[in-house]
Amino acid sequence: MDDLSNSDFKPMTPELRENVLEFYANPDAPLTTKRQRKVWKRVQDELQQLKETTVVTQKVDAPLSPKLGNSGRPQ
Repeated sequence: MDDLSNSDFKPMTPELRENVLEFYANPDAPLTTKRQRKVWKRVQDELQQLKETTVVTQKVDAPLSPKLGNSGRPQ
């Protein structure tokens, strides 16, 4: 969460966002993080930031492959 939060959740896909929010959705879940008050507070703050953030899907172009000649080797 820290790394994603520090990068304003930019590398996050919509699917990952939903997964993270679903994971932390139950406030009564027995999460180990809750035992560390400062860490749990930070997680709660980051979750709030995530809820307020719109995740944009970016189209990633496939890497170009070299053209192959008749020999099957790149030209």
